[in-house]
Amino acid sequence: MASFLHDREKHVRQRSGDMVHDLIDKCHSTVEIFELSLHFQITGYPDWPTRAATYDLPALQELFLGTGSNPRLLHGWLLRMKDLRSVRIGGDHVGAPAVESLEWRHVFDAIRDHPNVSGPDPKGIHFEFDFGFSYDKVVCKDSSIATPREAPGTRKPCYPLEAHLYGDIEFCHNIALREELGDDVSEDEGSDEETDDDDMEVDDESEEEEEIDSDGEEE
Repeated sequence: MASFLHDREKHVRQRSGDMVHDLIDKCHSTVEIFELSLHFQITGYPDWPTRAATYDLPALQELFLGTGSNPRLLHGWLLRMKDLRSVRIGGDHVGAPAVESLEWRHVFDAIRDHPNVSGPDPKGIHFEFDFGFSYDKVVCKDSSIATPREAPGTRKPCYPLEAHLYGDIEFCHNIALREELGDDVSEDEGSDEETDDDDMEVDDESEEEEEIDSDGEEE
């Protein structure tokens, strides 16, 4: 019964998101502000986006999502919003289980790669993200537009996020950010140690082979 209700709620959230897409389809070339923060008592927040990006939203400047979201799909839509100046993402849905939380890196990628952040003539994007930590700054490669960044080495969670948004550290190496998103980085550390041990064993075997070869040459 519980599984049936869960599937039904998911279906309703999907349909609600599809309805939002249908509305945007009709005005995608002129819409300037898109705010979605609906909550249904039975099914909760609708999901958006539910479809892959297939067209630009050239006039859209402000986006606020207080609903369920698919970060991988949202990545494509953000890059289609060429004049985007403000992105706010918040709500109870953001603090999802760790596996889902890690998906937000695709949204961070979109902010990092957006023309208004790293393009030839950037205007900056006000990015507000409310997770276990909160981020609320203007991101832009032009320091005269951007909010001053956190100093390297600070313990504030904003620094590792900014290191990603400005392309300083790849996500796979950004341990602090991954931990903030709930990733268990200890598994990676263990695999690194195993790799190091394997390399050491290979080196030892190579040294032994060299000794045997040298002995053979002497004979």
